[in-house]
Amino acid sequence: MWVDEGRRGADGISAPITTRLSDVKAARSLASEITERGAKLHDLLKAEMGVRHVRQKAIRFLDAISGNLESGSEHAFIEKALNNIIEDSKENVESMKRQVNEYDADASGLADKIKRKQADLERNKKRLASLQHVRPAFMDEYEKLERELQKQYEVYLEKFRNLDYLEHELNQLNKAEQDKVEEAERSMKRMQKRLRDDELKIIRNEQDVILGDENRSGGGNQGLFGNRVKGGDMGLRDNTNRMGRGGRGSHVKGNMGGGSDSDSEELSDEDLTNEDSDSDDVSVEGSSSGSGIIDNDDDSDDSSSDLGGDGRDFGDDAESDEDF
Repeated sequence: MWVDEGRRGADGISAPITTRLSDVKAARSLASEITERGAKLHDLLKAEMGVRHVRQKAIRFLDAISGNLESGSEHAFIEKALNNIIEDSKENVESMKRQVNEYDADASGLADKIKRKQADLERNKKRLASLQHVRPAFMDEYEKLERELQKQYEVYLEKFRNLDYLEHELNQLNKAEQDKVEEAERSMKRMQKRLRDDELKIIRNEQDVILGDENRSGGGNQGLFGNRVKGGDMGLRDNTNRMGRGGRGSHVKGNMGGGSDSDSEELSDEDLTNEDSDSDDVSVEGSSSGSGIIDNDDDSDDSSSDLGGDGRDFGDDAESDEDF
């Protein structure tokens, strides 16, 4: 970068920064200009091989004319070249004239078409105005049908709304009925479950009483077991009556008479399982079977009167009623 020595002060301090910035800008512009001119020179040198022959021919021609101004061959060549240029120019002029004439013809044709279209447009506008002021013959019928359509549409809307309302009410009614049915089913299930629980409780209480009496009976047929004949055997016979009516119940094995432990057998786990599975199938008719239990109490009282005197008679009856 060039620096002007005159801009330096006596103490050797450099010029202001603004001056240096201007020098930097000038250097950048010169560098870009040098680059552009170098590229242009490169392009010209690349085309040198093609134009060198033509340039040398032109130089020889100019040397020949300058050396012999009165020579006819050079003048004839120049005259021929000029005539060729003139002919080419005339042909270009003629072609341009033909194009101009064609353009004029096209312009006149387009102008005629525009005039015809404008005339048609004006005529159509007048016809439209006349039709707008004239009432058609079918207009009365059209208005009548339009009014009828409006009435039919109102009727349609009313029927559609009524239908929608009725469908809504029907859905609400069906929903209420379904809720009632579901509630009744739930109540029925609760009742059935309660009845099953009650029957299971009764059966288990009776079995506990029977087993307790057998365990406390010892070796005789009288005593505590004889005192419990009316209560325990009554419950057992009631259970027998209920199984006879309902077709379900546990199967009690063994002889209830006698006082030995070998003759009195306890209910097996399988029998208890059968009792649970059978009690799960109890339906609403279980209430009737429950009433049968109550009715059988009177019968059991009558039968127990025969057993009040002697516990051995109960043992004989138990052998006949071995399986319930």
